Parts: sequence; C-alpha cells; structure tokens
Amino acid sequence: MPRNAIETVGQIGSYIGLGARWAEVGATPFRLWKSTSAEGGVSVPVIAKLPDQRSAREPFRGVTHITDLAPTFLALAGAPDPGSSYAGRSVWPITGRSLLGVLEGTATTVRAPTDVLADELEGNRYVIRGQWKLLWLGPPYGESRWELYDLSTDRGENVDVSAANPVVYAELVAAWDEYVRTNGVILR
Repeated sequence: MPRNAIETVGQIGSYIGLGARWAEVGATPFRLWKSTSAEGGVSVPVIAKLPDQRSAREPFRGVTHITDLAPTFLALAGAPDPGSSYAGRSVWPITGRSLLGVLEGTATTVRAPTDVLADELEGNRYVIRGQWKLLWLGPPYGESRWELYDLSTDRGENVDVSAANPVVYAELVAAWDEYVRTNGVILR
C-alpha cells in the first residue's frame, strides 16, 4: 500500500500533505499563508511562559519579528548585546527589539508607531509602519508591484489604498529602499 494513502495516515513513513489552499484556510481571515509576505504568512500566534510566571498575562497584539528573539533571549539571560563584534571578530549587529517588557507586563509595545519593519522572502516583500503595510507579491499570488493596506481596517489585505495615500506609499517605498541598502538585500 502506498505510504501516502489515507489508510496509512499516522503510521511510520506516511506523509500526507493538505496543500497550499488548506494552508490558506488555516491562516483565515488573513491573506495567503506561511512563506509569503501577506498577513497569512507574517501574522502568527506565539505562546510564551516566563520563568516563575504564575498567571496569564493580557495578550499582546503588537507587531514583532523573528529578529526580536535574540535580544529577548539576551535580556532573559542578563547577557549584553555583543554589538558589531564578538570573540574578536566582526558580526552583524542585532536589529531586533527585546520583547521582555511586554512579556513581563511592564511595557505595552515593542515598537513606536513611526518605527519601520521590513523583510523579504522568496522575492516577496513587505514594509510595516504603524497601521500601514506596503506589500509586494510576485506571481502567482500578486502582480510584482507595491500595494498599500491599512491594517487598522483591513487585516485581510482586500483593498489596495495606494491611490488614496500617495504620501504614505512614497514614504514606505523609500523605507524599503533604505532597508535594501542597509541590509545588502539582493533582489531576484
């Protein structure tokens, strides 16, 4: 019997994949899924429990990024940020922000509304600042052009508001260009 038949689900060596459209359903109500820069790919839940934490804390719904993990772990360990050198050699500086204040309940945010967060994966890109998200999706999910969304009213990324917000659009495109320059991003 094939190892990917429904009868073998859960047995050693079986592999059943549900496919991309099921991944999209799993990310509902957001657009698309992991490995894209749409909200379904970048908005994920995390559950954390600190040492000696005895009760639940209020959920944090702000913007964070995987780059925030290293500074958080350093803060938890009481270790200093190494800056641009470690053990006598140059290292890329940590760019994230510690989440410890939010996790401990002593802070309500990690980033200011004016802070910019940008990233890219497999040719897809995004820039987030406050309520705004500039999004670039290549085929087959997008048209390889920038689109602007107001996440305060449209987390599903249904309405491109670029035309109605040309100043915000231009600022975020410039922020993307700065991210590319600063981080040595090579676009394909």
